[in-house]
Formats: sequence, C-alpha cells, structure tokens
Amino acid sequence: MAHIVRDLTYIARCGSHYRNQELEPLGLTRRQAGSLMAICHEPGISQEQLGKRVVLNKSNIARQLSALEEMGLVRRETCTNDRRVSKCYPTDKSLELLPQIRTVYRTWREQLLQDMTPEEQETLEQLLAKIKARAGQWVEEVRL
Repeated sequence: MAHIVRDLTYIARCGSHYRNQELEPLGLTRRQAGSLMAICHEPGISQEQLGKRVVLNKSNIARQLSALEEMGLVRRETCTNDRRVSKCYPTDKSLELLPQIRTVYRTWREQLLQDMTPEEQETLEQLLAKIKARAGQWVEEVRL
C-alpha cells in the first residue's frame, strides 16, 4: 500500500511520454491536447474554469491558450456580461483534430487495461474515482 502514489506517478509519467510522442505529429503536447478536448467538450468554457479542469494555474493556462490561438485551434472571446472573463471556443481545425486526439487517449487506455477483466476494470475505475475526488478536493481547498 505504501507505493500507491509512487505507482500512480509512474503510470502518469509513462502516459505523459506516450501522449507527447503520439501527439507530436499533430503539433500538440499532451497538455494542449487535454485543454483542447475540454474546450471541444464544453465550448464557451471560461479560461478560469478550463484552468481548474486541467489543473493549470492562471498564467500557465493563459500561455497555453495563446499558443493554441496562434496555431488556429482556439478562439477566445470576452464575455459580454463580464469583460474580465474570457470564453474559449474550438475552431474547425481543432474539431478536425479531435478524433485523432481521442484515438491517442483511447489507445493508451486500451494498452493499460488489456489484461484486465471487465469486473477488474470496473473496480479500478471506482477506486480511482475516489482517489481523484480526494485529490480534486485538495486542489479546490488549498491550491487554487
């Protein structure tokens, strides 16, 4: 039990390397792809909400969005109700890339779970959801 965090970190780092390698031909990093998926899933998400969703601080998410804008993958609009809020929208170019990005994530998931029964996968999903909720609680209360 003492190695759970170490093992989760190892798995996450392996996944990061995999996603960066597979996304490089698309001109994306794993973090950019994660933000793009969130924006495509929820067009009009605020920059602040996006930062919380992908767990990046305000300055890092702003830099990332600027890079994605320069690549023609995202557009930001100032909210008409509150000019301090920027809303993020996918472009046609990002929507075209979305299936390829999802394939990278799906292939990695399949690689990890290939030797597990459906019951084991369900149990793992439930346990990881508990851990994720606890980690998210810390982020909300302490970090951001």
